[in-house]
Amino acid sequence: MREAGGVAAGCPANRIYFMSLISLIVTLIVIGVLLWLVNTYIPMDGKIKNILNVVVVICMVIWLLYAFGIINHANDIQVPRVH
Repeated sequence: MREAGGVAAGCPANRIYFMSLISLIVTLIVIGVLLWLVNTYIPMDGKIKNILNVVVVICMVIWLLYAFGIINHANDIQVPRVH
């Protein structure tokens, strides 16, 4: 991963990292192979496999939208902390 320019070198919390296209493609291939292995070798009901496939695809689409900067991290959404 490469560090984006314009951030202080001593502040690791403020660093922004970019994923290269090759590592993005490798990640997609690994997720696809894992999903295929689960679908092929783990005996499950067809409905459960469909739900698993839909959840994985939705997560991957959201992750890709974040990776390409189409959607931003929602920093303005405040979630209360449970003490």
